[in-house]
Amino acid sequence: MGRQEEKVINRIIHAKDSMYYTNADLTDEVLSEKYWAWAESAVRICKRVNRNAKHILDFGGAYGRCSRVFVEEFPDATVTVHDRIEDCIIFCRDVLGQDVAQTEEEIPRNYFDLIWCGSVFTHLPQHRWEYTFELLSDCLRPNGHLVFTTSSERATIGIEKVKNKPNYGVPIEAKGRFVNSYRKYGYAFQQYPSIDVETEMYGCCHTSLDWNKKFIDQSPHFNLESQESEAWRSINNCQDVNVCIKINDDELLDSTK
Repeated sequence: MGRQEEKVINRIIHAKDSMYYTNADLTDEVLSEKYWAWAESAVRICKRVNRNAKHILDFGGAYGRCSRVFVEEFPDATVTVHDRIEDCIIFCRDVLGQDVAQTEEEIPRNYFDLIWCGSVFTHLPQHRWEYTFELLSDCLRPNGHLVFTTSSERATIGIEKVKNKPNYGVPIEAKGRFVNSYRKYGYAFQQYPSIDVETEMYGCCHTSLDWNKKFIDQSPHFNLESQESEAWRSINNCQDVNVCIKINDDELLDSTK
């Protein structure tokens, strides 16, 4: 994969980028500030984890909101964007000039020092968490870091408080079950109505930091390095941050003796 040459952020926004256009009632100035605040926050988090990373994967990177800031702030690194949506990949490759991987098979194995997953696991049911952890473990080098975000307690409170309309993709009739599941187990998932459940499980997933820790502790591939509540921040929203380090093969062998 080629070295990124462009070091100045390309500020072009794709017309379908919902991360920008979700709040259509806001001014362009406020929309832009919120949009880039997420990306700048992601870079600050990743620099604390490994400021010397040479190979970075923005997994589920959509239209390159975070990856283009990674390119600027990690000038000596290769930055690869993965997304399953073809429009995202075409935009990141042809407009932003970034390295891309649309299918999981295209993502290099045993290659990355750092993988960023911003608001990916917030949409996946538990069995897809398991599959995705396996995949990302294969893509990381030993002692590489996986940094992923999850919905904060504040988001679940928001679902609980707003009773007269859907929010976070959770319909009114499902809110009680969703919140009760989160309070009881630390995990709740609601399939988006627009997604065919027979084709794909994708929706709203809220997990507590304790649930995340237990999940990571059960993984044979990762050790939990840190967790921070509401650390990925924009103007009026935030998510929790979880940092894992890949167990190298020698450590894994030692643990099984």
